[in-house]
Amino acid sequence: MNKIYKKYFVAFAMILGLGMTLQAQCPDIYYGDASTRQSLVNRGWDTLVTCDNPAVILICTPYITCSEFDHYEVESIPYNPPDTTFCSHAGGGGQLPVNQDDYYDNNVMSFPFSFSFFGRTYNSAVVGPNGNVSFNTSMTGQFMPYSVQNYAPIPSSTTQTEGAVKNNIFGLWEDIDPRYFSNTGVPNAGIHKAIYTIPAAHNGPQCRMLCVSYNGVPKFGHSSAAEAPTHYSTSQIVCYEGTNIIEVHIKRHSATCGTDGNKCVVGIINPTGDTAYTAPGRNPLNNQDITVPEAWRFTPKGRTIRNIRWFYGDSTDDEDEIMATITNHSPVDSVYKCNVEVDEYGVSQYMGLWVSPTVPTTYTVQLRYTSATGVPYVVNYPFHVGVDFSHNMSVTTDTVVCKNVADTISIDLSSNDLTYPTHNRWLCDNPNLRYTFNLDSTRVVIPASQPYLFFGPRVNDRDKVTRFSLNTTFNNGCKDSALVIIRHINRIDDTTYGSICDGEAYTFCGQDYTMVGTYSYDTATVEGCPYTKYLRLETHSRNSGIDYQKDCHPLTWMDSNTYYESNNTATVTIPNQWGCDSVITLNFTFDNSLEAIIEANPLHATLDNLSLMLKDVSKGSDRRRWYLPDGRVDTNVTVYFNFPTEQDSISFMLEAFSPYGCIDTAYITIPLLKEAVWFPNAFTPGREENNHFQAIGIGIETMEMEIYDRRGILINKITDPEGFWDGTDFNGNDMPQGNYVWRARYTTVINPVNPISNKGNVLLIR
Repeated sequence: MNKIYKKYFVAFAMILGLGMTLQAQCPDIYYGDASTRQSLVNRGWDTLVTCDNPAVILICTPYITCSEFDHYEVESIPYNPPDTTFCSHAGGGGQLPVNQDDYYDNNVMSFPFSFSFFGRTYNSAVVGPNGNVSFNTSMTGQFMPYSVQNYAPIPSSTTQTEGAVKNNIFGLWEDIDPRYFSNTGVPNAGIHKAIYTIPAAHNGPQCRMLCVSYNGVPKFGHSSAAEAPTHYSTSQIVCYEGTNIIEVHIKRHSATCGTDGNKCVVGIINPTGDTAYTAPGRNPLNNQDITVPEAWRFTPKGRTIRNIRWFYGDSTDDEDEIMATITNHSPVDSVYKCNVEVDEYGVSQYMGLWVSPTVPTTYTVQLRYTSATGVPYVVNYPFHVGVDFSHNMSVTTDTVVCKNVADTISIDLSSNDLTYPTHNRWLCDNPNLRYTFNLDSTRVVIPASQPYLFFGPRVNDRDKVTRFSLNTTFNNGCKDSALVIIRHINRIDDTTYGSICDGEAYTFCGQDYTMVGTYSYDTATVEGCPYTKYLRLETHSRNSGIDYQKDCHPLTWMDSNTYYESNNTATVTIPNQWGCDSVITLNFTFDNSLEAIIEANPLHATLDNLSLMLKDVSKGSDRRRWYLPDGRVDTNVTVYFNFPTEQDSISFMLEAFSPYGCIDTAYITIPLLKEAVWFPNAFTPGREENNHFQAIGIGIETMEMEIYDRRGILINKITDPEGFWDGTDFNGNDMPQGNYVWRARYTTVINPVNPISNKGNVLLIR
């Protein structure tokens, strides 16, 4: 089965007068995967079927919210307020007379449409002074709590008993003071209302939205002309018709206000005050400004009753409805429904339609439902499926090609503006034929210069047959093919190579030639294809020369004699490669100056200096090869090596090579002089470990050590390299815990004659 591409409906909405595209807040259906290719747009096609995709699935995803609900989904959305000025008076709006601190507006604000909030339908609300809109209209002129810290987080037992807080949209609930908004310096500061109408989509009803904006309202206690310009908030509450969606867009928030505890709340609360939905991290937002604009959406969730029907063509008449299965509705397509959903009443809702028309065809989907406020919605969307099964091509070429004559195999395409070849694959059965493709691979070009090579006899291999097969794939998935047969008249040009000594003559095609050069004779095949016979003649002198040789080995020359430094010259007379006598003199140089030499630094290793550097200082060499003790092979002039402490000595080998291939070898052995002495700084007599004090090291020859207490009194003495102090005095009495001074004088294998003196402290721990 051919691959089927799915096409989807998504929702969109355009805000009238603002030139802005919002995410889906209004009821709609939309074919979101409609093609933007200009060739399809010119035909009025949303999509098309092709050889590669002979059918498409059209999925209807309607955007509506529930008809019955009691809870909301809260999500963060891009900041994009419908009223970008926060002071527009569109649709009959205006500045609201909310000018008392902590008191609701004295007037009821009428909604331009019915709005459902927590399952109840409202046509009016009252605007609060602290960034809120309440559907409890009895609160006109009443007190609105400013102390957010006493009610947040919401809901709480306090909010359940406070009528001013219930049934509210909190765009940005905080203690602001609308009496002094003019002190902020924000243009058109104040509380504003605006109403926008979104154009009806796809024959559906219009969708409106109401915006309440708090523009540059100062914080309480910071409303003076000196503080208000840096201590104010700007936010906007948006209510959408049809979907009953609520959005909050926050441009700025200042947290500096002790009366509300530097808190604010973003969310909604139900009429009884016991259920609330808030923006994450904003219930409340503690001691934090909002300097980066943000936005939140509250979408009602619940049961949705809808009806989706599909129609053949651009009509929604009942006789054009597409039933469960249609096989012969039209002789040019096949259609059936798919993606079946069943609503709560057991009614099938066909969300998708699988179509495979053979001519351009229009289909229409219809959405019918009643919103939570009782408004009936009928939205129709017609979309157009085009068809492109076109594929056609022909190939033109000559049938006979002479050697060294160019030829071109061309594709003749009868394509429209939708169909182009995306892949042309040429296959040739002659692996020796030379040809190239032009950039778009619609032509094969056989060049005029040596277009083909054939293996076999040069004289009788006169003609060949070459087959080109062409498989073309178009961008609509359709394919076509063609076969081209070419006969090559392949008379190979004859070339004769002649060679003579000075004074001789060479005969070619009845002519004698005595001088070096290339001579030609033109002729033709029986088919009329021309070819040429050539003579390439060389002349050679009887000459003499010197054979210079240099080597580090004795030379056995062409006369079979061996030559050394003492006998390094000879002369021989032989025919050269062209048969002409030549005298050759040997001039041999015997070079045996190669000598491999290793320079090491240092000449021995010690425990405190294990790094070795070896350098090739050989004579008469141009390259070398080091063989290192760890198995590595190195070709650098200088190599570095770290001495392994577990060995007493290591050896290195160097091979030096002369330019003539001679080899000389050198060896060097590096010893390790082991010496390392260490004195502990503490010990614990009477325990299993670290129970005595002694010098620890390698290569100690002699040792004398004296132990003194803090008063400088000698208490013990060690005279053996293996000796130690067990924490007692000369009489075997245990010495008390504390610090003691030791003085040592010793010799090592490196310095057996010159004693080393050292001193230090040791802590005796009991």
